[in-house]
Amino acid sequence: MIIKKLQYLRTRIRQVPTNIPLDKLIGSHYNSDMEEVSTGHYYNIISKTAAQSPDKRLETIIMSLGTIQKTKEIADLPSASFVYHDFAVKRPNINTKYIYNYEFNDYENLSRNLNEMDLPSGLLWSYLIYFGAGYSLQNDIRSLGTAIPIPSYGPAGSGPLQVSARLGDEDNEVFDKRSQMLGAEPKKYDNNYFREYVHRNQNQSVSYNEDWQKKQQNIFVMYNQTKDIDYLPNCVTFKIYSQKDEQPLERDTISEILNETELTKFLFLHIKRNDPSVINFFDSAEEEEISLKTWDLLQWLKTDDFSEIETMSDEIVLYDRDDPDLSGLKRYLPRRFRKILALAQIRNYLKGAVLRFEDVIEKKQKCRSSVLGYKVEKSLTEGGAAIQTFYLEGRVNNFIDSQNCYDKRYFYKVSELRAVIGGEYSYKTERPQPSIGRVEIEFESTPSVKVVENHVYTFAYKISTPPLYSPDIIVANEKFVKNKVKFYVSDFIGNTVKHTEEIEKVLQSDIQFYQNLKQADFINDDNLARYFSRSNTGNFEVFRIEDKPKIYEDFADGFIGVFNNYEDFKVDQEKHAAYIDYIHHEKTYYYMFRSVDHHGNPGKPSYVFEVFLIEDADEVVLKYDAYDLYKEKEKYVTTKAFRKYIQIVPAFKHVIFKENDPDMISNIENMAPDNNTNSIGIANGESLWDYNNTNSYVKLRITSKKTGKKFDLNLRFKQTKK
Repeated sequence: MIIKKLQYLRTRIRQVPTNIPLDKLIGSHYNSDMEEVSTGHYYNIISKTAAQSPDKRLETIIMSLGTIQKTKEIADLPSASFVYHDFAVKRPNINTKYIYNYEFNDYENLSRNLNEMDLPSGLLWSYLIYFGAGYSLQNDIRSLGTAIPIPSYGPAGSGPLQVSARLGDEDNEVFDKRSQMLGAEPKKYDNNYFREYVHRNQNQSVSYNEDWQKKQQNIFVMYNQTKDIDYLPNCVTFKIYSQKDEQPLERDTISEILNETELTKFLFLHIKRNDPSVINFFDSAEEEEISLKTWDLLQWLKTDDFSEIETMSDEIVLYDRDDPDLSGLKRYLPRRFRKILALAQIRNYLKGAVLRFEDVIEKKQKCRSSVLGYKVEKSLTEGGAAIQTFYLEGRVNNFIDSQNCYDKRYFYKVSELRAVIGGEYSYKTERPQPSIGRVEIEFESTPSVKVVENHVYTFAYKISTPPLYSPDIIVANEKFVKNKVKFYVSDFIGNTVKHTEEIEKVLQSDIQFYQNLKQADFINDDNLARYFSRSNTGNFEVFRIEDKPKIYEDFADGFIGVFNNYEDFKVDQEKHAAYIDYIHHEKTYYYMFRSVDHHGNPGKPSYVFEVFLIEDADEVVLKYDAYDLYKEKEKYVTTKAFRKYIQIVPAFKHVIFKENDPDMISNIENMAPDNNTNSIGIANGESLWDYNNTNSYVKLRITSKKTGKKFDLNLRFKQTKK
């Protein structure tokens, strides 16, 4: 469920002062409402020179102005300085999903009371498959910080235990992986880690490791993740794809330099470890001032010596497997060289990237910027403290989170980490000698590259079970047994990926479950649901009433109970059952059934079955009908009241007489019954009145003055003379 996202495709976020005296006299400036205002004053640049050093650029501009007064105003301006970061943000595409792969009742109930960090992580296990042998934390990942000593192979020795795995190439939402050859459903696979995890928790005393819980609080993902999720009972996934901001498309030079020198992970660690500078910006779309966290990228590159690469107690770095820093401290000198190389490349790039005098003072041009990655903060309440933070490198990312407790709601706040190439500017003005209506401006710029954390998206999911579809039902009786009616009920098998059909409330207790379904995105705002058969159990609710229902809630007082093929409620059993009832003959009864999942939650109501038994001479005859309870259709108004009079005005072309026609009759009383000489309409054109012609008609178009709506009356006339 989306909580908040950028409602605009693009916005400009400005750190632009409104009190720069120079741009109030020439060029354009922002007023107190952050509206761009042009001065409208004429000026002409006579000459312009620039001197470039590694960290500064000095532009000398000589200009002439239209009046001596204006020249004096600019020449007398005091020296001033300001900071300029004005950049565009284009909304990234983020596709989020909560996926319920299969029913695992014991795992779901176990997870309710555990710390999220004590659950197996699909993200970390997927990384082990990507990285291969030798990752320093592989034993901690497999054993949850040594809390559960996991054997290398499953109970049957069929292969290594799996958390992150893929069964075939089918889409998880469409295809039910229970039909694979490995067994009835994934929770029973011998190599399923979750099966072993539940067994250990149910049969042993497990003491979870607080150090491992803390270690997982900040995870840095520096590789492209795969989506191998078929062994995960449930998970939240999303894919981020950020489009570039500029047209024509501009290279992400800063991001490319940091990636090529393998320094992005150090920047993300710096962001996590160091307090930001909070700067006020103006959001042009929301038309309000916002405070954003920023870090100085150039200052970080200059001051950090990169001698230490050890992670802290609350950090996990998922390196690219080709990362040169995996060799440890002996790579210190090459790492220092990569830093010097990156700094030199960025400085060289900034020479042409930092905005110049005319860009800032005259045009108010946007700064160049590029997305370095994303920060995802997971919390239990909207805006609450993060229980886990993920740093994702690059514009395109696949993200998986399986460390979610059942029946809990989680919020994910997504922020982009963007490098903005702005500048720190200063200027001074004076009159050159000799001067006739001219002024000289020295305009100095120093690159200012800020990493800006900008919130772009928040979504939330409650970890819940998807609703079951309405069951399939066959009605029968035994013709030689009185009063007996039988219902053969079976769970529907299949999934609907899209929100397709309404789900109707029957009992008051349904409300909380339906609310959970909305928070899990199984029910949308239009009350349309996505249905999955992955949690069917072969248990069913039965309702019976004697008055014909109009809505499904009419069955609320007719709830009989839950039935299956066993005496007790069971989860793993046949997905069908029979219900037998005894009723009076010659009396109508109405039945309705719902499938029940392993937590006792109901599915979509079945058809209503209208049942009637007739006792014949030597047998009992069953009559029944099945129908759905649709909402009453809207009633359409089929009549329209008019005022007492209606004005009929013919089109102009139909009011012209053929004045030169010698056969025109001036007095209608002299016209013979069969004489149609008189006509109205365009000469030699189609006649409006063509009596007794069944193929012709007069079109009367009625137009509402209030709404503009129209309808036509096609009128035919028959002329008779007596």
